[in-house]
Amino acid sequence: ISDLPLSGGYLYGLKDKQQALDVLNCFETSNLVSANKTLIGTGTVISLKLDGDELDRVTAIVKGDVNGDGRITSTDYISVKRSMSNPERLTEAGKKAADMNNDNRITSADYGKIKRFFTEIQ
Repeated sequence: ISDLPLSGGYLYGLKDKQQALDVLNCFETSNLVSANKTLIGTGTVISLKLDGDELDRVTAIVKGDVNGDGRITSTDYISVKRSMSNPERLTEAGKKAADMNNDNRITSADYGKIKRFFTEIQ
C-alpha cells in the first residue's frame, strides 16, 4: 500500500480484507497511528496520535464493503440493492463504499460491480 488518497476526512484506496497493520505500516510514523480492528473496513476510524493526543483522524472507505466488516460479501451487494430505493439505509461511509464508479450516485452499475466482485472470488 502506498499513496492512499485522502478526501474530506475519508481514506480511500483500501482493499477487500485489508489488514490493519498493512495500513498502519504505510504511514511514515506508524507508531503514531492506531485503529481498533484487525481488518480495516468501511467506517473504521484511523487516528493519528502523538503522546496520547489525537492529531487527526480519517474514516476508511473500502469500495464494495458497505457494512464495514472489512470483507466484500453478499451482505454488501444486498444492502446496495436495497439502498437504491432507499439510500438512507446506508451510513455516509457506506454510501461512499457503495459508489463503485465514483459518480456520486448509487445505481445498478454499482450493485453489479459489487456482485461481480463477490461472485468472482467464490
